[in-house]
Amino acid sequence: SAKAYFGLSDALIRKARETGDPSYFNRAEEALKKSLEIAPQNAGALRHLAYVFYSRHEFAPAAVHARKAVEINPEDGDSYGVLGDALLEVGQYAEAQAAYNTMIELDESLYSYSRLAGLKSMRGENAGAIDDLERAIAVGKAAKQPAESIAWAEWQLGTDYFALGKLKEAEGLYQQSLTTYPNYY
Repeated sequence: SAKAYFGLSDALIRKARETGDPSYFNRAEEALKKSLEIAPQNAGALRHLAYVFYSRHEFAPAAVHARKAVEINPEDGDSYGVLGDALLEVGQYAEAQAAYNTMIELDESLYSYSRLAGLKSMRGENAGAIDDLERAIAVGKAAKQPAESIAWAEWQLGTDYFALGKLKEAEGLYQQSLTTYPNYY
């Protein structure tokens, strides 16, 4: 069934992230293609396929599949996130920002704000990145997001403070993150 193949792909993607073994992404791609053969209009499967391509640094097909997912379900913020990530990697910054802004409109989350913060940080807009990361962390904590996701955002926030020469703030965040999430590092 399309749902079973989609579920298998989700487990394989998690395994790839946990182990760092990219062969799990290849297996996830196979499962997603089978899911899409059965249910070609499955936006979630297209989004996951876009994520698989993105994870393997195949940014053009990642953007193609993310756009297809958005066409089918324009209310799925995660599809805009994967689209923005792929566009960012190929230097289409304005389009990436538009995708992230749409993601935020649909779902103000740790993930949407941290993506926009990453773009701003890359552009040297560290003050804007700091604001977005602080929002991301607050929203993430309120939504009880995984500790590793919050720790990552706090670490990025410290990096932006460091870039602005605010060493005391950066050190405080790094220490807080190491203390709060000792198993993450």
